[in-house]
Amino acid sequence: MTLYPVLETPDGPVFESHAIARYVARGSSLFGSSSIEYGQVEQWIEFSSSTLDTNLRRMMVTRKGKGRGHYNESDEEFLIGEVKIGLHALNTHLASHKFLVGESVTLADIITTCNFLLGFEMLMPKSFTCQYPNVERYFWNMIKEPNFRRVNGPKG
Repeated sequence: MTLYPVLETPDGPVFESHAIARYVARGSSLFGSSSIEYGQVEQWIEFSSSTLDTNLRRMMVTRKGKGRGHYNESDEEFLIGEVKIGLHALNTHLASHKFLVGESVTLADIITTCNFLLGFEMLMPKSFTCQYPNVERYFWNMIKEPNFRRVNGPKG
């Protein structure tokens, strides 16, 4: 079985994008500057992956089924509701924070921003995201970060 992406290390391979990101970031400021920040970075990575990324990807699959005759409107409404729950929680947190953890970009910000790309580019129109102004501000500020732009190109 071949899994992608894979990072080949001197000690063996590491697969799955978040595992690779954690491997590369370990010991750096991307995990925060204290034990509590480390835990919060992990917390937001899990939240972003399970609440946002999973439901946005499922929305994409559901919408692709629309053209193939396998579309289920109630499934899409359920997923939209789940995304709204996540966006509301994130919007509340970001009302008083520029970054998810601490005062600078962490791995949680990088992963959350990458998880949002699909949503902001294809699934969540402005009329939807405008209900979450702190999330919008956060996303557009994050993708303007120089290192993000260098890797992903200009957006917005």
